[in-house]
Amino acid sequence: MDDNETRCDLLFVYGTLRHGCDNEKARTLTKMAEWLCTARTDGQLWNVDWYPALTKNTGRGDSVLGDVFRLTDPQTGLAMLDTYEECTADFPQPWEYRREIITVEGPNGSLRVWAYLYNRPVEGLDIIEGGDWLSHIARAPVRRPA
Repeated sequence: MDDNETRCDLLFVYGTLRHGCDNEKARTLTKMAEWLCTARTDGQLWNVDWYPALTKNTGRGDSVLGDVFRLTDPQTGLAMLDTYEECTADFPQPWEYRREIITVEGPNGSLRVWAYLYNRPVEGLDIIEGGDWLSHIARAPVRRPA
């Protein structure tokens, strides 16, 4: 990890943490970060279960819509999110997600942001056409387990 990555305080979310989602972790994120804008990144969005997964560099020209937040305390915020995404030493490998710096396109240009990318094969998963989780769940609400 280079010095620019350790100082990055921007986060791109594309699923259950999106601006407007009403769940405990999304509410926690809005308390520890400022919503900046909606943005897009090259990639595909997959329906894993009650949550989505982003894969990059698919070569198909698809894009994924999400939200960019500025974390007030990146170290604390990313540690909480790493636990939520189960990509810490407390969880067995291979992890389902990995956190990486990616480029997104916002209304004022490109931004370098942290994002959680899917780290497993996508065979057997359905693609979410249009790459927008909020539109997807509005069409067919996904039930989160109790």
